[in-house]
Amino acid sequence: ARLSCKTEINATFPDVDFRPSEALYWFRLCPNTKNCESDDECDKHAACVNTTLGPKCICNNGFKGDGYLCKFCGVNCSFEEQNEGSLWVNESLINGCTDEYCSDNEKKCFHTEGGLYRCSCKKGYKVDGNSCVPVCNQGCVHGICTKPDICDCNFGFVGSNCSLKCNCNGHSNCRDAQSLNICIKCHNNTQGDHCQNCRPFFVGNPVNGGKCTPCNVYCTGHSEICLSYEYINATQGIDWERVTTINDLKDRVLEGSNDAVCINCKHNTEGKQCENCIPGYFKSGGLTFEGCIACHCHGHGDMCDPNSGESCNCGNNTENDRQCLGKHSKNSLTPCWQLQCSKCKEYFLGVPTHGHQCYRHMFLDRDYCFDTETQEECNRKPNPLLLKRTVFFAVQPRYMNVDIRIVVDVSQGALDFYLSAKEDTFVVDVDKNTGVHNVWLDSHYSCEYEEDSKDLIILRKNNSFNDSSFATVSTVHQGPPLYIKHYLVNGITTYITVTNPNELLVVRGLENRLVVTIPQEVHDLRSTRFYIILRGTASETFGNLFFRQDQSRIDLFVFFSVFFSCFFLFLASCVVVWKVKQAFDMRRARRLHAAEMKHMASRPFASVLVYLDSRSDSDFEFALSAISNHVHGKKSKPSAFRIKGSHSSLRDSPKYHGPYIDSDRYFVRPVAVETTSEGQAAVVTTLILLPGGSATPVRLTLASTLVSLRGSHQILNQGNNPTIVGEVFRAAMKRRTTNSVI
Repeated sequence: ARLSCKTEINATFPDVDFRPSEALYWFRLCPNTKNCESDDECDKHAACVNTTLGPKCICNNGFKGDGYLCKFCGVNCSFEEQNEGSLWVNESLINGCTDEYCSDNEKKCFHTEGGLYRCSCKKGYKVDGNSCVPVCNQGCVHGICTKPDICDCNFGFVGSNCSLKCNCNGHSNCRDAQSLNICIKCHNNTQGDHCQNCRPFFVGNPVNGGKCTPCNVYCTGHSEICLSYEYINATQGIDWERVTTINDLKDRVLEGSNDAVCINCKHNTEGKQCENCIPGYFKSGGLTFEGCIACHCHGHGDMCDPNSGESCNCGNNTENDRQCLGKHSKNSLTPCWQLQCSKCKEYFLGVPTHGHQCYRHMFLDRDYCFDTETQEECNRKPNPLLLKRTVFFAVQPRYMNVDIRIVVDVSQGALDFYLSAKEDTFVVDVDKNTGVHNVWLDSHYSCEYEEDSKDLIILRKNNSFNDSSFATVSTVHQGPPLYIKHYLVNGITTYITVTNPNELLVVRGLENRLVVTIPQEVHDLRSTRFYIILRGTASETFGNLFFRQDQSRIDLFVFFSVFFSCFFLFLASCVVVWKVKQAFDMRRARRLHAAEMKHMASRPFASVLVYLDSRSDSDFEFALSAISNHVHGKKSKPSAFRIKGSHSSLRDSPKYHGPYIDSDRYFVRPVAVETTSEGQAAVVTTLILLPGGSATPVRLTLASTLVSLRGSHQILNQGNNPTIVGEVFRAAMKRRTTNSVI
């Protein structure tokens, strides 16, 4: 037999084959034994098991009894003796080999040898794996065999073998094989004798199994009404824009069509099947199932690519973000349809998102007219500023330490003037019906104003401006509130000075001249720009505006007069200083010369006799000696001269008392000897006769050299008598009173 066990959570356990005598043991393996009704009545050494005959108490291993009273038997009790009622249980199983253990229609229970039993297929069934399946001898072409020789035909087929097809285009069954043209009931949204037509508000061709699609699906979920062209042309008197539901045409439309047109497409779609977006809208994600959303041009355009949302017709001097151009558009982190018209063109300032604008960059001392399109025709034929239209300008200072003056001249008409130091202060809302430009204060700024001008404040729309139409909602600005200051002007010239860096200036009814001064000490002109909005309040307004940063003009006459005066004054000062320095240098030189002369006068001095002897025509020889040496000489007539007078002045000249030597005229004798302080050396000065004879302008000169006294005999000897030379030095030095001898 085969026993199947299931838990209380319907988890099936594997089947177990067993002998009927072993049924008690295998039943105890089933779970949920403690959930039977008699669990509390069983012995404490017994367990309640669920059998096919109901819950039974079975003694545990090592015990025997009827389950209500179990006695210990240890290893001496056999399996058959564990429970006295086991025979009854086994007998119930053996006698239970009936059809309840096999399927009534498929299997039959048979006893086999050894007390086993098995199931076999009945007549008309065959074995298919672990089950018995019916057999249809005639076959089932378009169906399945459910009972022996009985087919269950597929939809639209009849006959004993399901080989005949009903003439209902596959959308209905027919009565029998003799009534193939009689369709019982058309399905799949079809109608007609042969289910050949679609029901009203369905589209398609149901012939040969074709489908009929509901209008809601056919129209991509954007309309429930779709009609054929023939029906629309035949009913031209109907105002289709007023037809919104099926009930409006329920009695008029009798059947569907093969080809239809969707009526009154919703969710900003259009087209035959509402597959396209109306102008100014595009498909989100490239699909129209969720409808079309408005082009995100940030209020500066109303048309874009209907598939991608890009390529907005940007106006107001805006352009698309450059990262969305060409191949880079797919690499952008932000979808490009959200970056349309989000940048200002060249020569314009601002962030034109969330309803903000681009402001024309004004240059210093250049006039600008009120033309909203171009400034090229201002000098010839400027366009006027129309009623309730706006034009935008931005002032960027050139000098950081000079006040700014903004001048607005209105020659015809009138306007309102708005000024702020922040680029995102103003939001301009354009009425699509009238084209009127409304200027609002962005809701993320808080503001303060004077109490007496509260009735003039129309800047904020219900004290908050929700710019959801521009893709996002502004966040609250963290900073000091803006101080709104209003002016109503009616004079010829109006002067206003901005004294608060957070001041928002509003001037209404300007018809003449307005001069706005912005002090440089109030604003940090290095990083601040000023944004201006002009809004026309007359049918046509003409005029111009400019800004200046006035600096002191230079008078060239005064400039050069002062310049040259200062220059010559400086030059005269330099001359005076130079003269003073020159006088000081001369005085210093005179004092130095006097000191030198005084020092020279304090030194000892003496006279020497120089004798020049002309022996040839081209040369002269001279000697320094005592006068006596030359008196005794008889060879020639000497020519002598004295320094400082007479013969008596030669008394201090070096004397030689030895024998007369004729070669004395070749001796080199010093004129002066100046010894050093330590007495080891001296500066020796002597006379030198220059070559050239009597024709030379200078014949005689002095020469000095440093001489070591310890080697003076050897230095001055050179073929003469050393004793004489030594005597000369000693004679010249023995009467010295200072370190110098002359």
